[in-house]
Amino acid sequence: MITFIVTETRDNYERSGGHAVKLKLEKISKLPCLVQYYADVTLKKIKALGIQAVVFSGYSTALDDHKLDTFQGIYDLAREGDRPMIGFCGGHQLLAELWAPHNDRKLTRMSSYTIRKLRKGEPDHNPAYHPGDFKEWGFYPITILRRDPLFDGLKSGFMCCEYHKREVKALPKDFLLLASTPDVRVQAYRHKTRILYGTQFHCENWTDHYPAGKRVIENFFRLSGLI
Repeated sequence: MITFIVTETRDNYERSGGHAVKLKLEKISKLPCLVQYYADVTLKKIKALGIQAVVFSGYSTALDDHKLDTFQGIYDLAREGDRPMIGFCGGHQLLAELWAPHNDRKLTRMSSYTIRKLRKGEPDHNPAYHPGDFKEWGFYPITILRRDPLFDGLKSGFMCCEYHKREVKALPKDFLLLASTPDVRVQAYRHKTRILYGTQFHCENWTDHYPAGKRVIENFFRLSGLI
């Protein structure tokens, strides 16, 4: 079994689209996928369920708009768990923050960081969402900086879906930068010794014309020993 952890507020949980992603993950992994709300997750529960891989969703609510104690379970999972993990978009930001230096000894704060404000004359690609903030919105070419099994079968410049206004500003120690775009340096990373990845782009939102995201997910499950 795998699990898809929805990293959103309870108010937005039902609108998260978790079921559609669940079906995609099940089709690729050929395993049942349990959708869980992030505040309900504990390391003990993950072990008891026999979860073989963990996928973290994106989110629209900033990390610092949540109560700190709601992250304790996934903090323990990310720091002490041994299951393969990957986070998409907000989940990528979340995992990096759980490993941030200020959280080394215990969970002390959760922060999310806006990319930047729009420059004069720069178009807003989604003015209905946080107007005035720079956003990557649509499909963008992803530049591979470090070859990694996560990108097997893909060439640098592969196209993936982006829907975000926040980013990882700096990688925690023991993390490797894998990919970038011109405006967002940390587009993908991995832990040096663990199967723990983050992608700023939405792998789960692949299309027939831009199928690279599906290949990334397949590669992650292959690295996890599931396919």
